[in-house]
Amino acid sequence: MPSGFPTPNTQPGIPADAGPTLDEPAPEAELHAAEQKAEAQKQWQRRGDAASLIRKHNFLGIPAWLRVDALASELLGRLPADWEVAIECISQLVQGHQDSDLAVALCKNASDDKLRQIAADPGGAKLMFRIVSTMQGLTTSEAEKAQLYRAMTAITRARGGTPMGVEVITFRSGFKPLDALGEWWFDKGAKGHTAVIVADLVYSFDERGWVMEGSKAEYMGRNTHRDAIGQVLKVPPDDALAIQDGLNKSIGHGVYFFSGLVCTDASAKSLVKVLGEIDAKSNPQKFADMLAASGHVETTNTYAKKP
Repeated sequence: MPSGFPTPNTQPGIPADAGPTLDEPAPEAELHAAEQKAEAQKQWQRRGDAASLIRKHNFLGIPAWLRVDALASELLGRLPADWEVAIECISQLVQGHQDSDLAVALCKNASDDKLRQIAADPGGAKLMFRIVSTMQGLTTSEAEKAQLYRAMTAITRARGGTPMGVEVITFRSGFKPLDALGEWWFDKGAKGHTAVIVADLVYSFDERGWVMEGSKAEYMGRNTHRDAIGQVLKVPPDDALAIQDGLNKSIGHGVYFFSGLVCTDASAKSLVKVLGEIDAKSNPQKFADMLAASGHVETTNTYAKKP
């Protein structure tokens, strides 16, 4: 058939002259391609905007002499609206090891109210998570520790209300060599990992010390390769608030193993106000069993691994 003629419909039960649209490719593919192109242009623009801001605040044009406080102040004036540009600035400073300097400066040069305003915005909340992720780590300076607490306080307060729901997550397994070492060093069941969730935020003690791992959905989504249980504790609202504040203060602190603490021990200490002293001897699976027998567990959730 000549190319100028529409392709007739060939689906059973549809008249051949019903029109060309039923057999023609749907416009979704073209729309998706257009959206991808638009997003790529936005990313290119953000990268350029971030690079220009960084260059603007490089003293004498020298990257090593970045006036980080000036850059942070300018970004703060554009937040929370330009949260993506702020994240891009942090990303571009990773190679020069100045990303943490900017994260600290963003917090240091902002009032508590400003940090809370940023955290209350959906995009700004993503920036605050990135700021916390950037500052916490194996080596955390005193300046980072001070600003981590302010950032975490802003994040939790921006969510509003008294935190409800303290859940202890116990993963049944972990990295196989470490699981084997744990059971050899401590005892059978000393494998997997323990984390604490308060008001949908995940707190975990690992080789970096205490860290905030993001939201429950994000964290559990990264751990679908292993089984876990979640024990929701009976916690009065005021105690939940105290636990949350204590965990916020802990971010960036702590030394794993060499301090005599692993994830289970540190988690138990963070919950001592509610649980009292529970010594599971660095054994995540034993800790879960002791919690179950303590009378403090309200509900137990099961998280099965996914293929």
